[in-house]
Amino acid sequence: MILNKNYLLKISLGLLLITLLVTGCSLQGSLSLTITPNPIVFTYENQSVDTTITLTTGGFGQITIDQFIILVLDGEEEIFTQIIEVNETIDFSVPGVSHQENYVVNLSDVYDQEITEAFYNDNLKGTELTIKITIAGSTTTTTQVPIQFN
Repeated sequence: MILNKNYLLKISLGLLLITLLVTGCSLQGSLSLTITPNPIVFTYENQSVDTTITLTTGGFGQITIDQFIILVLDGEEEIFTQIIEVNETIDFSVPGVSHQENYVVNLSDVYDQEITEAFYNDNLKGTELTIKITIAGSTTTTTQVPIQFN
């Protein structure tokens, strides 16, 4: 019996698909998310912090990103919300590819006012908030980092 190349290709692809499914790999890509620095630290003198948000792909397949949601929380209370509409699709992702975005966290934006030294010392110094970032889409990924006020 002579096997042609198309038949061998079909068998090889079928075995690859079976291997992926048996080992738990899906054809749906995913994202992981990290924020640096961790923690984010403010002082009265330094009311703006440059952060880096790193997205890293996992799995093989399509990834859809609908929204990028940034929350600043005081306990469970949301004190700042920013929703960025993305509406992007990556048709085929491979694991381990990273992309970095810079994001500046400004205290005056979070509190929607200029931060005076009296306000900082009376309301912020020695406290901690949380920044929570969520990517909503084909899979939802969330990470959070403490914000400290020294």
